[in-house]
Amino acid sequence: DKDEGKKKKTEEEEDLGFKMGNSNFLADLMVANSEYEDVWKNKDEKLNPRQEIYIDMIREQNTKEVEAELRKIVDEELRVELELLQAALDRDRAKKGKKGKKSSKKKKGRRSGKKGKKKKEKDLTPDRTLESLFEELITNGIIKKYPETPLSLFKGERSYIGAELRFQGKDPLPTLGDIRQVLLEYCILPMGSKTIHQMSPLVRSILIAGPKGSGKDMLVHTVCTEVGAVMFDLTAANIVGKYPGKSGLIMLIHLVSKVSRLLQPSVIYINGAEKPFMKKVPKTDKTDPKRLKKDLPKLVKGISQEDQVMLIGVSNCPWECDQKSLAQAYNKMILIPRPDYASLSYIWKDVLFQYSGVNRQFDTSVLARFSDGFTIGTILNVIKEVLTCKRILQLRIQPLKHAEVINVLARYEPIYKEEEEQFLLWYSKTPIGRRKARALELEIERQQLSTESIKKKK
Repeated sequence: DKDEGKKKKTEEEEDLGFKMGNSNFLADLMVANSEYEDVWKNKDEKLNPRQEIYIDMIREQNTKEVEAELRKIVDEELRVELELLQAALDRDRAKKGKKGKKSSKKKKGRRSGKKGKKKKEKDLTPDRTLESLFEELITNGIIKKYPETPLSLFKGERSYIGAELRFQGKDPLPTLGDIRQVLLEYCILPMGSKTIHQMSPLVRSILIAGPKGSGKDMLVHTVCTEVGAVMFDLTAANIVGKYPGKSGLIMLIHLVSKVSRLLQPSVIYINGAEKPFMKKVPKTDKTDPKRLKKDLPKLVKGISQEDQVMLIGVSNCPWECDQKSLAQAYNKMILIPRPDYASLSYIWKDVLFQYSGVNRQFDTSVLARFSDGFTIGTILNVIKEVLTCKRILQLRIQPLKHAEVINVLARYEPIYKEEEEQFLLWYSKTPIGRRKARALELEIERQQLSTESIKKKK
């Protein structure tokens, strides 16, 4: 028995050892081998010693791909044509079936009249070319040239802890990086691509609100630059004295509506978006800001899913007007908040280190702390004021000091707490602010119910 036990042990020891499993790349190697067997094994390459490309093989492969893509497009086109023909046939049959009834004719006449009123938009300039209309709007300063501003220039960090805070029942403010992302999703992607514009929810107008120097105009220029849009400026100060009277205003709205559709993508820009809806206009304001009060909502309502046209308004004090009228004119409202520490630190570092003379060990976190409450526009102005051409040349000999920047920064006005609270109060009363507050309440209730149910189970 002892001998048998020893033999079993020796056999088990012999069996133990490394056994190689199947390679993860075996399937790829098998595919490559089969491709070699089918294509390259019997191919005569004597006439191709330099191993240049085989155009006939590439053409054959691409032809198949193109044929497959074209087949899908042609199928879609044929389906559309078939639907149109079917609709026309149904209309003809309906007309034949409804002959000789006076009452039905009257009803038809009324209905067709109503439809005609909706569809008919009288072309006030039928004999004029697009070039002449475009030239007129440029001459009157309605179409304006804007500075090229790519989206990457609007700097700021994303809110990485925001989701966690919302889960805890808090409502954190968005950061500058979040504002950039919202602008990309609402404006740039839909207006830059016709497919995305038709597939995504229709956003006809956006209001960008924030303190002075927060980057509102820069965002408008960014949208125009990224999509290559034509910018129509309908700011009250810009149109004062132009196209006077009621007939002149009708012509202005018609020209903007017509040319913006013909030259889409187009952005209709209004600075001081609250002014057309103000309850009391200051006596010192001679620009007649309420001139567009009735026509602006109509202009927005006329933008359809097919039109890559958007109204973008900017405002420093959106609470100074009738909120109901403002909400009718602007579908979406974006509030640019006070920059947080992460965004301030990133901007100081990014802008200062563009100058080769600034020491890379320069501590920007100190400036980020001191500039808490100041806008991005203020920070950029401070850097321009400090780093003059003469000072840039002296950086090698006299390194930049924090005191130089802080002394200049002290001359500017920050965003005071009262102003920030006023912006937050206004935003909480907007339709989107109310929906957001309601969603947070429901989320808190849901979490409380779930915790109570867990306690009961215990």
